[in-house]
Amino acid sequence: MAAQASADGLPPVLTLQQHLQPLYQLLPELLNKLDGPRKAAEHQLMQLEKIPGFCTLCLEILGNAQAELRIRQVSVHCLKNVVTRFWRPRSEVIIANDEKANFRSRLIQLLPEPNDIIATQICVLIAQIARLDWPRFWGDLFPTFFSLFQASSGLPRLRVLQAMRHTLQSLASRTLSADRRQLAALTTTLFEAVANLWSSGNDMILHALSEFANQRATAEQIHGIELDAVVTLEALRVLHLLFMYGFESWKVDSPPMACLRLILDRYAVCVQARDSLGHNNPLAKFTRKYIKEFGRLHLDVLEKNAASYAPLVPAALEFSFNAVVLHTAASLKWEKFIVDNMLFMEKCMDSKTGPYREGTAGAAIVDSFFTVDRQKQLIQVIMTQLFPLTLKDLEEWENDPEEFIHDAGTDAATEKYRPCSENLFLVLLNRNQPVLGPWVVSVLQQVSQMPPNSLDAILAKDACYNAVARACWELPPYINFAEWFQSTLHAELNMDRQNPTSPWRIIRRRIGDLMGMWVAAHTAAMKPAVYAALNDLMQDRDMVVAFTATQAVQYVVGDTSFSAEEFLPYLDTAVRCLFNIVQRAEYVDTKLRVMPALRTTIEQVGDRIVPYADGIVNMLATMWNSPECTAFLRQATIRTLTRIVDAIGDSSRFAAFFCHVINYSVSLSSEDILYVLEDGLDLWIAVVNNAAVFTPELLQLFPKVLAIMNQSVTHIDRCMKVVEAYILLGRSDFLQIYMPDLGRLFAKLASDLLDDAISYLLKPLETLIMLYPQEATPMLQDTFNCMLQHVLEASLTERTITYFLAVFGRVLLHNQPFFLGWFKSLKSPDPTQNVMKMLLQKWVSSFEPMPDLRRRKMSALALMSLLAVPEFASSFAEEASLILQESIGVCLDELAGPGPEYRVRPDAVESDEEAILDLPSLSSVGIQTRQLAFLYQNDPVNSVQLHAFIREKIAACQQVDPQGYAAVLQLIEPLVLQQFSERTQGI
Repeated sequence: MAAQASADGLPPVLTLQQHLQPLYQLLPELLNKLDGPRKAAEHQLMQLEKIPGFCTLCLEILGNAQAELRIRQVSVHCLKNVVTRFWRPRSEVIIANDEKANFRSRLIQLLPEPNDIIATQICVLIAQIARLDWPRFWGDLFPTFFSLFQASSGLPRLRVLQAMRHTLQSLASRTLSADRRQLAALTTTLFEAVANLWSSGNDMILHALSEFANQRATAEQIHGIELDAVVTLEALRVLHLLFMYGFESWKVDSPPMACLRLILDRYAVCVQARDSLGHNNPLAKFTRKYIKEFGRLHLDVLEKNAASYAPLVPAALEFSFNAVVLHTAASLKWEKFIVDNMLFMEKCMDSKTGPYREGTAGAAIVDSFFTVDRQKQLIQVIMTQLFPLTLKDLEEWENDPEEFIHDAGTDAATEKYRPCSENLFLVLLNRNQPVLGPWVVSVLQQVSQMPPNSLDAILAKDACYNAVARACWELPPYINFAEWFQSTLHAELNMDRQNPTSPWRIIRRRIGDLMGMWVAAHTAAMKPAVYAALNDLMQDRDMVVAFTATQAVQYVVGDTSFSAEEFLPYLDTAVRCLFNIVQRAEYVDTKLRVMPALRTTIEQVGDRIVPYADGIVNMLATMWNSPECTAFLRQATIRTLTRIVDAIGDSSRFAAFFCHVINYSVSLSSEDILYVLEDGLDLWIAVVNNAAVFTPELLQLFPKVLAIMNQSVTHIDRCMKVVEAYILLGRSDFLQIYMPDLGRLFAKLASDLLDDAISYLLKPLETLIMLYPQEATPMLQDTFNCMLQHVLEASLTERTITYFLAVFGRVLLHNQPFFLGWFKSLKSPDPTQNVMKMLLQKWVSSFEPMPDLRRRKMSALALMSLLAVPEFASSFAEEASLILQESIGVCLDELAGPGPEYRVRPDAVESDEEAILDLPSLSSVGIQTRQLAFLYQNDPVNSVQLHAFIREKIAACQQVDPQGYAAVLQLIEPLVLQQFSERTQGI
């Protein structure tokens, strides 16, 4: 489809007559499942988007009610893309102002669209343009809305309100103060009209429902007002946005407060109408949405403008309290309703992070409402009506235990009533722990004394146990858990154990939960019984009971007071049970939630897991090769394998499988690369770090890290750890093959990286220079050139420059002839300047910004070594004097510090300014980390005494360049030499 070119040389214009039909034919090709035709259509469309008239053509297709729905949808997506990319004045393609004006006018005309999908897209498109053009270029937008809003009814009015809502949402995303003021001014013009529309519509709906309840109206008549009801709901949504973004605050006697009072009143009336009609409500679907919007509005306004909302808090709390306490049974049928009311009370009562926390104006209002009796009443309802499992829960437990596990473990506290009630319960306890804590314990004692001879009694006990489990940090002052476990819980674990369908499995599951949640209360004497009990529960035939025990094991084993020696007699059973449950599980989600317990156990017991490593790896290999293995399951498998390698050390007997997993995880062509790359790199690091032998399989994997780094530096931290581990493991065999690639990689990174990423490059580069100073440094000359350019141009931060200088220091210390030869080969772009002189001046001035003593000492050692070079002091007398002065300063700092026991920790991150730490124990670290530690022990920075080194180089300078030495002495402060002599005398 070719565009018509204008005769006077202006850009071609897409005309309606010539190009509308070809565009109709092009748009369906964008949905073609075949890559070839679809990509060709996308390319052609990208060319057309840049030609004037394209927006008009797409809008014509969008407004054609006779066109296919899918073609209209594609056209609106094309328009949204054009607006995003080209609507701004400074965009690559300029859309003429006349075309924009016609486009905006035509969009408004399309608002009364009968199709909901297309209408929503038109509203979104209007909002998208309004965010860019209002009010400067589209100042009449809201006056147009207002006139259409007043002159229309039914569907046209609904569409105007929908467009207004989307536009307000879009404008609210503009955060400049001027934009906020414009939105506030707009609110004053809209608020009254929208509030009146909502109020009249709401009264009409409630009157109609009342007539229906009194049998004075039929269901058909009620259905006739459904469109007006939807208009009323949309008006409430617009009011919601105006309250959220149009008002900074309001007074008690202001229209916003009057409107909020009316909304709260109608909220209560609407709920009463819903409850009275029950299933006979002909507007049931609308009523559910309507009540949901009421609840969201009050929650959002409370959070956004708590101070202005405060006068309404007593009435709102009264409504929410009654909804939960007095009407719980009815409210549970409308879960979102009771959740919103519990959330409202929770936010008001939260004294730590809520809007009415201690010290705020509304705190006294909340305190006066929530008397002790009301708090107890609320907790009573939570423990007796919201915590207990329902018959529906038990049916799901029986028929689909893993679905029950998933539902019970959800943390959707804003959607599900049980997790929401648990949060409210904890807020209540924290608010008045001295009173409510003992009261909860008394309820527990009452329930414990009930004869457990019925399902209701079991469910009541389970609910109380759940309350105690959730309050594991609030109730320890009132419950001796060790005593309770020995006297009651341990015996209840064995009640009716032989009957797999016994209600006592509910209690067994809850006791497992209690043991995990109350781990901080476990005494040393009770831990063996807890370990044995959890192992027993993990072998339960009921999947829910066994799964709950695995979660408890994760808490117990992961506790800070955990002792691997004490757990050793139970380790065999625990490991077998954990991966048996993984194998039993049918749902991927269940497997994913069990495997962290296995990983925690492996991590905590360390090398004691060795006897079970074969079994665990075989299980993971079976899972990995299963066709049902999803990306998330592969991710969990890789993490578990990493823990095994860290625990057992050398994993050569699993090399084939591990290399296969690593290859899949880090291959850029892998379909799961987004999910498994980071974990695959972690496994790779662990395998290489613990490998005793450099195998061909590991050698073949290395190009993968080069491919990753060539594509992106997102994972540079992990990739550089892989590179360093290969350098330490492969040594000359590895460098013989990949040294040229490493040189190119380091040069690319040194020239392209941002400041924050440079630190990750430093460590493997230093390691390479320390290990192979003669062989590696010539291959890294391009890298050094890039670094030198950054240093001399000061194009990066001071901290990054000190990193580069540290690399130069390494080269000077380990291969001084190369360093001097390299500088002789350099040519300054300015013949009047000497590159060496420029570097030395920059280096000396960078001593102060260096992040730690180790870096300063290394620079001092490197630069002092130059004094022994013939004619250096004569050629660079001023720089040599500064070097000597700064080196003496570093030496005095070292003597004043903790002393020569300061060492570099091998696993310290180089970007950490506190990298100088005592050398840790190396018994539990990988082979390559130990090699690195030995390398650091022989590092001149850690092994050479700086004061002796300075004396040695001063003496050498006197011998090889006496005239230069005399020149240096004339430039240096005598006091510096005097201090050095006094402080080092006798050392």
